[in-house]
Amino acid sequence: MKKIKVVLADDNENIRQSIRGLLELDGEIDVIAEATDGKDVLEKIKTMEPEIVVMDVNMPGIDGIEATEYITLNHPNIYVVMISVDDNIQNFKKAMMAGAKEYLIKPLSPHELNDTVKKVAELGRKNTARNQAEPPGPKVPLKENRIITVFGTKGGVGKSTICANVAVTAAEKGRAGKIAIVDLDIQFGDISVMMNINPRKTISELMQEGENLNRELFEGFLYERYGVNIMPSTNKPELAELVTSHGVHKILEICKDMHEYTFVDTPSFIDDITLTALEMSQVI
Repeated sequence: MKKIKVVLADDNENIRQSIRGLLELDGEIDVIAEATDGKDVLEKIKTMEPEIVVMDVNMPGIDGIEATEYITLNHPNIYVVMISVDDNIQNFKKAMMAGAKEYLIKPLSPHELNDTVKKVAELGRKNTARNQAEPPGPKVPLKENRIITVFGTKGGVGKSTICANVAVTAAEKGRAGKIAIVDLDIQFGDISVMMNINPRKTISELMQEGENLNRELFEGFLYERYGVNIMPSTNKPELAELVTSHGVHKILEICKDMHEYTFVDTPSFIDDITLTALEMSQVI
């Protein structure tokens, strides 16, 4: 396997050397350069062409958030793993919206850091290979494929239970792997609890892929339970604002293309996201 080329950015030299030491414990990772701030990062990636930038949030001048946004827009094949000394939700949201693929909290363990770098690099390589191999033109979905949205204006009546039970039953009837649930009760979705999932990645993180979102990326965010592929809702209500109707439209298109039946769980009110699901549904 080709080594993963990494640029490491942190304004604290001691911390930078410590993180470099952790990365170099793994023979598949090659730290090709170090940077002391965002401006330094942007200069180095022009010539070094890394796959991954491991970057601190708080740096002087151009900080990690601003540098990440620039990299996402101008170097889409370079993925950013953001690191920080705290788990401030605002910094997390800013990092995700800027295009970071992961957000890790210091102190870092070798296992957590290196596994994350390798998983993000694998995602980037798959995405690049898919974009190179995928012929132009729209895909034609199977005629049988359907989006089925479970909706009601009264809460607490068991919509999520119905959605989960019908999906599992359909999978048990010989359609395992061909059934999906997308939980669009963004703030208070409980499909994950019902299906015994503790998701690390959810729809809010997937939203940050923007125009890069494709089937390969989407598959990496699914959790399989009882023959059903599940796209979890956000695991923190504060992250709901990251989910957009445009992104949901794209997710449902991909999910429908992949599955015979896509069941959509919704909140008990209509907003732009719910309206998008209802408009795309064949059955409500």
